Amino acid sequence: MTKTVVAVSLFAVLALGACNADAPQFVNAPLAVRERSPLPACGVETASGSEGFNVDGRRCLWAAYEEHRAAEFISTQVTVEGDPITWIYRVGHGGDVEVFLDSTRDRWSARTWLRLTCPGLALIEGAPGQPAFTAGLNQAGGDCAETTLQ
Repeated sequence: MTKTVVAVSLFAVLALGACNADAPQFVNAPLAVRERSPLPACGVETASGSEGFNVDGRRCLWAAYEEHRAAEFISTQVTVEGDPITWIYRVGHGGDVEVFLDSTRDRWSARTWLRLTCPGLALIEGAPGQPAFTAGLNQAGGDCAETTLQ
């Protein structure tokens, strides 16, 4: 019995690691980002212009939001100037939304990490990579509280 429990536990740990193998590690990120609680992963994407969107990952996050299930989706999008900006979208069990925004590598921004605490997500019709969403629009119940992270 003990060997079976150990084998199942080891398999679960390895499987969880495999699910998040593509996720960025954010080694130089603020503590709030590095020590965020793990959530079921919907995937990652690196998009530029109208290419590179992980549509399945976006659908996963949107479905989790609509069903009040916890999930995380990481999106890095390249600006027109070629600089990456990363969003870590996190949906809680009650439908609350937390977004970490990394603009530290965008030469034309404040070059900071932000934490947004939002009442929900809203779809952006017509944007590339559908479903396209954003946090905290009035349609989702209000604006986000914003905190600059150190």
